[in-house]
Amino acid sequence: MEFPEILGEAVPVLYIEMDGSGLLVVKAEAEGRSGKNDGQPAHTREVQLDCMFTQTSTDEEGYAVRDESSTTYVGAIETAEQFGKRIYVEAFRRGWTQAQKKVVIADGAIWI
Repeated sequence: MEFPEILGEAVPVLYIEMDGSGLLVVKAEAEGRSGKNDGQPAHTREVQLDCMFTQTSTDEEGYAVRDESSTTYVGAIETAEQFGKRIYVEAFRRGWTQAQKKVVIADGAIWI
């Protein structure tokens, strides 16, 4: 499926979802990082994840239906500032400026 928003056509709704999670890593990747408990080494690294998708229709009951094959994903282990730039680029590529409605779904974590 081609993404109409990439071709410059306006889409009714563009959704952006983002979150972060601890990713279990080998000891060398966590070296020098503080763990969640004082005095304990870290066992994870924070990974930021994002998905974007469009919606151009609703079902018989009026609920939003995600456009099939419209989802793209972005993920990285990097600073929030770097990841924010990565999300911005993907949102622009997906048609943020042309979207009639923009929906951002997140939990409100500080990095978001």
